[in-house]
Amino acid sequence: MKIKKEISINLTNSNLNIYKLGPLINKVKISSVNVKPEGNYLELEYETPKYNTSLLRNKSDKIILYSYGFNPVSSYYLLKGLDDEECNKQNVYKLNSIYKFNTKFKEELSDKATLQFRKVESREEIEHRKRNINYKLKVIENEPFKKLEYKQVERNINKVLSVQSKSTSTIKYLENISVFDNRKIERCIKNRVVVNLNDLYKLFPDHQEDVKLCLQKLTFYFKGRYILKDKFYDKNLQKIRKEILEAFENSDSINFYNLSTDYNNMLHELCTKQSNKYILKGIFEEKVIDFKNINLVNKLKDKCIFTLQEIKEISGLDIEDVYKFILENDIQEIINNFYCVYKSQEIEEVLKIYEKGNIKKSEINDLLNSKELNTEDFFKALDFFFVLKRSTWVKK
Repeated sequence: MKIKKEISINLTNSNLNIYKLGPLINKVKISSVNVKPEGNYLELEYETPKYNTSLLRNKSDKIILYSYGFNPVSSYYLLKGLDDEECNKQNVYKLNSIYKFNTKFKEELSDKATLQFRKVESREEIEHRKRNINYKLKVIENEPFKKLEYKQVERNINKVLSVQSKSTSTIKYLENISVFDNRKIERCIKNRVVVNLNDLYKLFPDHQEDVKLCLQKLTFYFKGRYILKDKFYDKNLQKIRKEILEAFENSDSINFYNLSTDYNNMLHELCTKQSNKYILKGIFEEKVIDFKNINLVNKLKDKCIFTLQEIKEISGLDIEDVYKFILENDIQEIINNFYCVYKSQEIEEVLKIYEKGNIKKSEINDLLNSKELNTEDFFKALDFFFVLKRSTWVKK
């Protein structure tokens, strides 16, 4: 590919919203603009022109356009040249929201004074309902409108934005607004599944410490590679992964025949196929990152649930080092100063029982029959909070 021209880029500190009205803007007169900032909801009220008024509609009738602002998942930018074409520079503006308007008909957003939950709802039910789209729409309905002044300006984007956009100090603006997000590294690791440290250093050369933190959080070291942890997979897939990796422990290549769909998919995630053999993705690298206290993590994992005092006794660490260990190894607090390495489905089921109170032995059996749970891990967690008395599990 031949480079025809190199252009300098100015990344401005001005953010833009895009409003898509199309040719309608030249045919109507916008009388008012109403906005609900929290809900990112916008209404434009306009009058139809006299020469285009339907006989069925009163001339004073107003029509409303509405739009819910769409926030792009990734960062989108608008590229626009400077007025002075000889400068060979381009302005880049970050897009905040995109508004695409529709005509609002009979159904209107009704303003209600307050939003009340039903008293019979539990905390879990309320949290579940808050994630529902209908709840979010209700919140927007109850938010009061704020009136804005509408004023038509020249369409040249350089006239609308701040004069700061014409600054030649490109690097300064980049440094001021650039905030690195570790989620970029995490997404990269989750997408690749098997990664090498040097490859990540090349992708994120200025964020090597962030790379180490993400690898420690998301992966384990195996045969010179860093592989995504099992906790991101379902139970049945974890078993398949374990079998595949165990086969690689004593060999650099393995053979598999007559595979199930899940097995085949997992092999393609972890390996590349050469002839009839599967080879682990990536290349061998000497272990660079020291995953601190990895043996301690494994001991705590076997205990299932533990306290700060138990960490201190097993490790011999001071309490300050215990807190540091918890942060560095992503140890999770589940309830009342009780911790676990990973909040599994078995632990979650036991916590639900703990909130309700005592439970009969027959109900535990029904639960284990109705759900696919690891019985050993389940009873480890259950024994931590309950004791069996006759036919009932009673809180300790």
